[in-house]
Amino acid sequence: MKTPAHMFFGGLLPFCMICLMMDDIYASLYKLKVCGAFSTMFTAFIIVIIVTVSVGMVCTYYQLSKQDHQWWWRSVFRGGSIAIFMFAYGLYFYARAKARISLSLLEFLCYNACLFYAVFLILGTIGFYAASVIFQCVDLQLKRRN
Repeated sequence: MKTPAHMFFGGLLPFCMICLMMDDIYASLYKLKVCGAFSTMFTAFIIVIIVTVSVGMVCTYYQLSKQDHQWWWRSVFRGGSIAIFMFAYGLYFYARAKARISLSLLEFLCYNACLFYAVFLILGTIGFYAASVIFQCVDLQLKRRN
């Protein structure tokens, strides 16, 4: 599989896990709703981390089994690609709640771009470490065989 396919599938599964929570997260971020946003965001972040690690390990193992040893940047892109889905959901949220949000489109896009750039870097790093762990395990198993 090519890198865009890895990014699509690597970001789609974690996003599907938190898709229902995204509305509450956006509504509380932009002061449209008062709720337990911190517990919702923390729960969503833990779910995303667990699923990102799992997807990263499975995809890296699959990639290594196909003798494709260029896993470094793919693991970063695959881990952080959920941020692209979250940004796209932000555009959907803005279009749906435009009358209630006091920010202009440019402000909203800038805030979201900064927020999800940070999410991309954080989850990309987590995806890289997950891929690194599975690579070390596979490498250790290969050394034991020989």
